[in-house]
Amino acid sequence: MKRILKIFIILFLVCSKNIYAEDIGIKNFKLNDNIELRGVRSYYDFNFFVDENWILKDESYVYLNINISEAIKYKNSMLSVYLNGSPVGSVKIYGKKNIQTAFFLKREKIKVGFNSLKISAFKMIDGEDYYEDINIGNWIEIQDDSYVHIEYEENMENIRVSNFPYPFLKMGNDDGFNTVILTGEDLDSYLALFYLSAVFGRYAAYSNLNLRVEHIKDFNVDDVDKNIIVISTYFDLDEKLKKYIDSEDRSKMSNNALVKLIKSPYKEGRNVLIITSFDSKKLIFAAKALGDIDFLKGVYGNTFYVGEYKQKNREIYQDRVTLKDLGYKDIVLNGIDNEVDFFIEIPKDRSLKEEAFVQFNLRYSNLIDFKKSSLCIYVNDIPYLDKALSLEKSRGDSIRLSLKDVAQSGNVKLKLKFNLVPKDIINTAYLNNPFAVVLNDSVIYKPTKIEKRRDLLFYPAPLIEDGEFNDLNVVIPTSLDGEDLSNLSNIFAFLGHSIKTLEGLSVSLFVDKSKNNLIYGLNLKELQDNLYVEKKDRRYKAKENIVLNEGDSVIELIYGVFAKDKFILTLEADGREGIKNISKYLSDFDLVERLKGNVCVINSMGTVKTYYIENEKIIYKNIFFAYVCLGMAIIVFIVLIYTNKYKE
Repeated sequence: MKRILKIFIILFLVCSKNIYAEDIGIKNFKLNDNIELRGVRSYYDFNFFVDENWILKDESYVYLNINISEAIKYKNSMLSVYLNGSPVGSVKIYGKKNIQTAFFLKREKIKVGFNSLKISAFKMIDGEDYYEDINIGNWIEIQDDSYVHIEYEENMENIRVSNFPYPFLKMGNDDGFNTVILTGEDLDSYLALFYLSAVFGRYAAYSNLNLRVEHIKDFNVDDVDKNIIVISTYFDLDEKLKKYIDSEDRSKMSNNALVKLIKSPYKEGRNVLIITSFDSKKLIFAAKALGDIDFLKGVYGNTFYVGEYKQKNREIYQDRVTLKDLGYKDIVLNGIDNEVDFFIEIPKDRSLKEEAFVQFNLRYSNLIDFKKSSLCIYVNDIPYLDKALSLEKSRGDSIRLSLKDVAQSGNVKLKLKFNLVPKDIINTAYLNNPFAVVLNDSVIYKPTKIEKRRDLLFYPAPLIEDGEFNDLNVVIPTSLDGEDLSNLSNIFAFLGHSIKTLEGLSVSLFVDKSKNNLIYGLNLKELQDNLYVEKKDRRYKAKENIVLNEGDSVIELIYGVFAKDKFILTLEADGREGIKNISKYLSDFDLVERLKGNVCVINSMGTVKTYYIENEKIIYKNIFFAYVCLGMAIIVFIVLIYTNKYKE
């Protein structure tokens, strides 16, 4: 009775999410995919992350929605849940089509960082069929609306600058960026803003961020309940913030930037990070320093000063890593059917060399039927390579896959799927548990070479090359508002996902012909002859068979306008919605996947059309002109020779 009451209370909480006070944080980690568990014994591991700044409450739980095969009628069929190796609870699963259940998760069993939730099932059809491990009717399916529910309070006491990016960026929170960034209107403040945006993107490498930026003069603090970051010279600061900057701070601000964390004077329970200096160029160094975890570890208290800054220890691209290097232990897989996924990332500005490979080292049970047992590797969920298992190699086997054959750049998903059929089904259906182990000395070898990307399929290349901004000059209009700054900041947050070093970026009102240029919302006359979409009579007109309708916005990547190996990336639109659509396509993981070619046309509904147009005529325009001039000079020279000869 007590157990039934406990489950009822949890299910009541599941259905009553809106009863909590505003200061209680809630994070639901969803399963996202339906998970099928087949055979007598089967398992599924699910990981979730707990931030070090969360104070956990007692109301955390796991909710499971389970569909059950009608064939399962053995009364001792059970499903059990384990948290970090400790049992949480069990439920009978026989004779039912569906079960919705939940188990409390004790906060002392939840740890900071990654936690492992294991779902283990023992299920049989009637307890007498010795072939139940291979009976296709012996299954349960955990539905994708199952989730782990964590409740917590934010630890807002004793927050220091060294905690950055917390509390401005909260890694595990659904509202991760609960912050507004305020900036001055000078180019140095903008450059510091874009570097800081990239810093946030680097900290949240696999998340879409939604940064909000305003000019200091336009912001009304009464309108928003958020943390605040201010980037500006001292002279532009709000008077309420200047009160927190004492004489010692001011004495150091001529040659340094000041970074100071304070409790918000505008809203209780919020924080303000002030980045300021008398010299606007120092703001850039401060923004870079906030992206250096090792630097911040040496900061004690809520204030630091930075004059000149350059990252000391650059993260080096590693050709060869083992699973152990990536933090894995040996991976044990139990049961007749089990699988494990690995994701391999190749930077978009690189391509794999021929010798790239992945080798998985294995051990497996010697109690399996080796005539029927096998291993299959799936590449992006498609079967690619299989292997028979053998008794002779059960204590030490391996399988190798050429990476060059399955991937060039970007992400590739590799799935190892084992089919382990027991040798003596009558004796092993109850007692023995076939296993396979993927050893953590398995090797991923991915030597690469830098490529000059001329296709938006490889974005964020060519804006990013070898882990830093690719000598990139951002050309902006003379007037930007908060929406423009937010658009650009979100683009740079996305670029930050691929950044190792915070260098190679500049901001200007003009094109720099010696650099690569990202041109935001400008129609420059000096470029019109080289663009595939030009603006005439206040309307965009397309060349090269590009289909263009009124209201469409355009992304163009063009090489060779000013130098053979330099590019311009133009973002062109008639109105605000158009430029906003462009920024979404350049800052959202899902939308980025739709980009390809060197011209992308985005309509008012957000649909993209892509084109690849050969632009060698532009690349070699100056060379062709030079050849014409040389030819004319030769003709003139020959004419002069003959003229002189005739006079003689």
